Amino acid sequence: MNEILATGMSTPIKKGNKGLGDLVRDMAVPAPERERKARTEGAWLEEALQKYEIALGIRRYTYTGVFNKIMTQSLPVLNSRQINQFIEATIEYEDRKQYLGYTGIFVSTLIQIAYNAGHNDFIFEPKGTQPLELFGTNLKGTEENPIRLTINAQTGDYCGAHTEHSIITNNAQTRNKCGAFAKHSAITNNANTEDGCGWRAEYVIITNNAQTKDYCGYGIRYSKITNNAQTGDNCGALAEYSTITNNAQTRDNCAWKAKHSIIMNNAQIGKLCGGRANNSTFKTNNQETLRNMLINIPRRVDNASSRNKIIFIHPDGTEEVIKDYAMMKQPI
Repeated sequence: MNEILATGMSTPIKKGNKGLGDLVRDMAVPAPERERKARTEGAWLEEALQKYEIALGIRRYTYTGVFNKIMTQSLPVLNSRQINQFIEATIEYEDRKQYLGYTGIFVSTLIQIAYNAGHNDFIFEPKGTQPLELFGTNLKGTEENPIRLTINAQTGDYCGAHTEHSIITNNAQTRNKCGAFAKHSAITNNANTEDGCGWRAEYVIITNNAQTKDYCGYGIRYSKITNNAQTGDNCGALAEYSTITNNAQTRDNCAWKAKHSIIMNNAQIGKLCGGRANNSTFKTNNQETLRNMLINIPRRVDNASSRNKIIFIHPDGTEEVIKDYAMMKQPI
């Protein structure tokens, strides 16, 4: 099921039109407190908090349904500094049951409203808040002008999930399924991520410059993932028509059941790399990894040729085909 169940220094926005390139929780804030903030910060914060209180009462089966319902409200157009201040003001609501998820969704709608008004280049670093879930979810940019987010604070699960035509840079830790189901987007993680980064995304470019855990790139299609730090189990499992480059150690079941993909392993790999993969090319510049691949990458899958290929890259960059199972005579 592709829907997510509903349980459970700042700078102004700049206008711009950079292209994506080839890529392809039950306490209400007392009214006097809100009035004080409104006098201090402006009427926009009072308005945003009123709409936020309404949003906290929405009941929908999926978070996407909550997002779409909030988008029907008349929300203020805010810049990055104001959205950061809004997030900090929601601390008063942290005991609400669904604070983390609903707040993340509400912030996402504020981003979308601002983008729709012609703004872009959002920078987020709220102080003193918990890691919000679904931060930047369901955003829709365009190919010519993707939504651009830089996040300098920790985020929870599903950061950037279901986003389309967006460029997201995470400079602080994010949790599970960052970029899950994203399409036509680029995500760069410069701090640790947990499980499922890029889960079933399509037409995305994901660069992990810090450790990511299990299921990175699980089920991706027509995508490119570069891991420059250690990954856990099942990296690239069920990938289709994708390129996965591991420049640091990856653990077991890398590219398990991958199809029509290119897997570049430039460091040590775990057990069963390429298990039941087919029509895929496996490359390495590491002799130990080459030996591992020769043992584990199948020649045949389901009684037919796997059509896999194994290539060794020499120090001078020359590629040598070590095994080409499509060219080998198959037993009758």
